[in-house]
Amino acid sequence: TELTLHFLPGMVARRRGGVLNLSSVAGFVPGPYMALYFASKGFVRFFSEALHQELRRTGVTVTCVAPGPVSTEFLARSGAYQTVLFNILPKVDPEYVA
Repeated sequence: TELTLHFLPGMVARRRGGVLNLSSVAGFVPGPYMALYFASKGFVRFFSEALHQELRRTGVTVTCVAPGPVSTEFLARSGAYQTVLFNILPKVDPEYVA
């Protein structure tokens, strides 16, 4: 949000630019055992949707990427496998998401 607030005025003044936020499929559902992670991804999603509406006539685009589980050390260490969401969705490599 700080980077968005820093760069957004210039993009609006130029009437062009784009904001790209990284969320997760976890931002669409509640997440037992990982409540803060799921909630933070929900924040990113809703922040992006709100900005999209606010900026829709300014020439500035807002995109929110929400990948499913990504095969990283974070996923293994976080206990994410305890959640149904991360057990039923296929895992992808970070290079695929990038």
